[in-house]
Amino acid sequence: MKNHKDQPITQKYLNKKFDDFALIVKGGFDNTATKEELKQLATKDELVAMETRLNKKINNLNEQVTHYLELSDDRYLEIKGRLKTHEQWFNLIAKKLQLEFKAQN
Repeated sequence: MKNHKDQPITQKYLNKKFDDFALIVKGGFDNTATKEELKQLATKDELVAMETRLNKKINNLNEQVTHYLELSDDRYLEIKGRLKTHEQWFNLIAKKLQLEFKAQN
């Protein structure tokens, strides 16, 4: 067998790559979970229950947002109506005082 210096360049390259690959594979198992850690993970039933709770919360939030949007729309229409009434009053007052009044939009 030839010594390391006498090996063809391709063989040296393959040996180095194999060693690097072996280190990568070994390092890949460093962060594997133990049985105790796996037992602490959520079960399928727990995940389904969590999903159900989250869906309920999302629906509640959606209903609240919809409610506030409806209230805000009602308030806008109320203010718009008041503005129209005030414009009419100002027009009447301006007419009686013989002033020119033009509302800005």
